[in-house]
Amino acid sequence: MTICRGSRRAYSRPEEGGLLGGFVVVALRPVFRSRCSPLKLVKVNAALTEDQQDAVKTTGFGSMLNLKCTMLNCDFISRLVKHFNPDSKSLEFGRVRVYTITADDVRRALGLSCGSIPVPTDCQDHHFKHIWKMFGKEEGTEEVGKEEEPLKRGVTFSMMQQVFEEHKADVKFKTSYVLFVLSCFLCPTTKDVAAKKFYPTVHDLVQTPTYAWAEFVLDWLATEIAKYKKRSGKVVGGKKDVVGVAGCVLLLMLIYFDKHPMGMKVGSEGEPLIQSWTTKKIKERIAKEETLDLVDPIFEQFPAPSFRHPYTIAAFHDLKKNFVNQKQHLQLLDAALMGDVPETCTRDPSSASAKRNN
Repeated sequence: MTICRGSRRAYSRPEEGGLLGGFVVVALRPVFRSRCSPLKLVKVNAALTEDQQDAVKTTGFGSMLNLKCTMLNCDFISRLVKHFNPDSKSLEFGRVRVYTITADDVRRALGLSCGSIPVPTDCQDHHFKHIWKMFGKEEGTEEVGKEEEPLKRGVTFSMMQQVFEEHKADVKFKTSYVLFVLSCFLCPTTKDVAAKKFYPTVHDLVQTPTYAWAEFVLDWLATEIAKYKKRSGKVVGGKKDVVGVAGCVLLLMLIYFDKHPMGMKVGSEGEPLIQSWTTKKIKERIAKEETLDLVDPIFEQFPAPSFRHPYTIAAFHDLKKNFVNQKQHLQLLDAALMGDVPETCTRDPSSASAKRNN
């Protein structure tokens, strides 16, 4: 596996495989892209003055200052995304393990507020003008007109970076920091600008810490992964469209590690996971797991493979997965032919959820 850290793309081992004429046919997993960038946030935090850090703590995002991870393992996270059910907001691994993710899990992982006030996202004219006065107008002008040009694309990362480098701890800085955290880490889209729906969240910085941020971040992630799964694999111009995953995909990994520690309990009770999981510890934890796909006890019934090359090993793993899937279909067919009640048949959580939704 090769990870292109700069572009957050991962080219990894075969994802799908099949047998054709006695030969193993494999297909590489599509490039995985994400705008979620813990590295950018860590770099910004490292350059903040003490006054700026104190200002950040008043916004309700003080826990972001303690982020330790600087890298996304795209291959590992892409597997978690594959196993994430956006409808139930759960990580589902066959019939064996199902981890439902709640707002409280997000709070524990990121240290965000579980407030009762929904995060406002309806950007009205006065919200835009508030941001325009900070970032869009030229010196000495008060009317909205051609001076809006700087905000044609929105508040970009480079614009926020300039504010950070001024080393001020004023309202503009706090506004920039909240927008930056949301746009590059907690609720990233596939663009390098702050979404306009974030403007209402910084209109009144006194209210900002009281919002239900944990629930908002989780809902955002579930929505974006659902969009990704619908778009992924579509053919555009004769080629498979490579789509990006928006949302805080790092969150999936932190929560998965917490719910399935494999002997690596990191951090103390009440301490956000992001300040305990360093890049080094994440690598150690991932190394403990051969593959996320091999979690069904039925795989233990297969003989141990003697393959040595990663591609042949991966193809053998895929062969086992295909066997399990086909066996489930045969179980359903057998039950139907025998007149059994469908509910008595064995299904994995994802299949059951999909059937309910249809």
